Amino acid sequence: MPTLIEVNMPRSAFIVTKPLQLMIAMTIIEQLDIGRKADLLIVDAFGNAKMVFDNLNNHQLKKLYRAVYFFDNHKLAYQHANKTGYGNIYIDSDVGFKKYLTLLFLKIKNPFVKISVYEEGLGSYRTDIYSSNLKKFFLRVFGVGIHFGGSAITSSIYLFKTDAYINLFHSGARKVNLINKELSLFIEENKEFLYFLFKYEPIKNQADKTKECHIYLTSWIPDGKFIKKLKSFSGDKFIKPHPHLKISLERSGLIEVPGGVPAELVLDDLSKSYSKVIVYHHGTSAKRYLNSANLIFTEIKN
Repeated sequence: MPTLIEVNMPRSAFIVTKPLQLMIAMTIIEQLDIGRKADLLIVDAFGNAKMVFDNLNNHQLKKLYRAVYFFDNHKLAYQHANKTGYGNIYIDSDVGFKKYLTLLFLKIKNPFVKISVYEEGLGSYRTDIYSSNLKKFFLRVFGVGIHFGGSAITSSIYLFKTDAYINLFHSGARKVNLINKELSLFIEENKEFLYFLFKYEPIKNQADKTKECHIYLTSWIPDGKFIKKLKSFSGDKFIKPHPHLKISLERSGLIEVPGGVPAELVLDDLSKSYSKVIVYHHGTSAKRYLNSANLIFTEIKN
């Protein structure tokens, strides 16, 4: 029989549009101990999203969450949140006028809902989303978010690096909540489950762990010129499409990792199988979450 606390606890929804967001949402749910009242709203916005949804529903650990839903797009996920009457809704971003209207509608429909933003990578700390000071002024006047957690409608933001955020956005300090478990630790503690969830097969390199490898984390548009260069490198060579790319790149001479697998999970695995892992990227957030000394991040400049 549920306790009185469980009965009175408001239902929560986490809207998820990226593999990284799913892991961070799980981390927050664990920290707040709200799994019995938490719904995961998976949006079909990343590679193999439907498979991840199915795996969540089929795994014995599904009991850690109240329910898991799947939606074809953001609009449907927000429509569900609107009609369900959640007490708390956690989202990846509250930036921009369009998102402001979406959140305002949620508030009008349910004035008591608490809307929180949770970290989703480098974007959570960006100060340059809008370049025009005049535009920023007018958006701020109307309460529109010009940085993550900056909307007048959102109540709080959950972050791994609270001090860095507060130093950037002094007015937002009152909203900030610390995610107290590092993502790398969450991955270590839940590795087998995450491998199952994203259908990731660990790299087998037991014969020679002194080898180095190279991995290219693509942007939305893979850099063909760099891919050609990557093929000329010595050692094992991997390519991982951006999570929002739902196609296979199929480049001969390269080992492809499915785009829907979190880069953090892949790099954690590679760091344990190779002496050095050189990561080529266009601005990945993975370097914020992993601290293995043998991970060397090299940004590709266009």
